[in-house]
Amino acid sequence: MIAFLVLICIISFSVEFAVYRRTNKQKEEVRRMKYLYFIMFQIAMTLLLFACFQMLMNRSI
Repeated sequence: MIAFLVLICIISFSVEFAVYRRTNKQKEEVRRMKYLYFIMFQIAMTLLLFACFQMLMNRSI
């Protein structure tokens, strides 16, 4: 479970940093839209990784 949480933190911080660097000099509307895409990507990635970890844990028990 700790590995799952660490992986989620690393992914979310790295993607947020990339989004911030790309949208730093853009208009507010574009920035909001890209952050919305970031949030959707982060939720999808979290659910996908959670499902992978669940399958991995069920097989190893």
